[in-house]
Amino acid sequence: MATNPYHIPRSQVDVEALAHTLFTYYKLSMVDGIAINKDVSARDAAIKKLEERTNVRFAPTMDPGAVVAYGSDPDPTLARLDAEIAKEPKSIEDHVWRLQCVGTAMLLFIEYKIHLPLLAHQELSVKVMNQAAKRANIFFKQARQSPPSEAGTVSPVSSNRAGPSTAAPAHPTTPPPSSISDSNLKLSDLEIEAYLDSPTKMFNMQFKYLASEDSGLWELHSNLNTREGTEYYITMDGCDGTLPLDRGALRSMLEDSVITRS
Repeated sequence: MATNPYHIPRSQVDVEALAHTLFTYYKLSMVDGIAINKDVSARDAAIKKLEERTNVRFAPTMDPGAVVAYGSDPDPTLARLDAEIAKEPKSIEDHVWRLQCVGTAMLLFIEYKIHLPLLAHQELSVKVMNQAAKRANIFFKQARQSPPSEAGTVSPVSSNRAGPSTAAPAHPTTPPPSSISDSNLKLSDLEIEAYLDSPTKMFNMQFKYLASEDSGLWELHSNLNTREGTEYYITMDGCDGTLPLDRGALRSMLEDSVITRS
């Protein structure tokens, strides 16, 4: 049986540091998502310009292995991404670029800093995701009262990573899969994949996110096809504007949701 190169001893797992970093990525995704959706035309122009920058080092991707090969050290790549993320955006183009960097960083972080290192400590993995989810829910509530603050709020992400690392990939960014109530109404894996492949089927449908402390009601607002895959934008009770999700993130939402209107 192959050895997991990312495994870390239980004594070295820092749940608080991991949850803080993941929450920071969640928060910036929301901040940038709201910023770029204030002007759809400018957003689309910025996305097109970004796609034309074929020489950029961190192009958005749904495949972590395309960014860091399994068995390699993800830290140098995460450090470069975090350096880009720490720059204060001054335009929609800056927000679009940072959102792509945040998405790629989350892709790597969840796989190489949470999923793979904690395979032997599943309860700690769940605790990390739950803590990040609770903080995200609180932030969403606060965002209702006032616009999300700029990333002046971001502490250097790299300093909050827990556990040694030696390598590689897995699955995309995910929104909080917090403590979920059991329900026979949850979607099957086949149903979820069908919706992800044909997102227009979700238009006019309403879902309830079981992990939310509020009503948890959300809907798919729109989707955008790019070279790297599909980006989905949802609206959720208690949140202003739309929230951007990649395929992995929306899959997690659907796994932890039930249909309330079809």
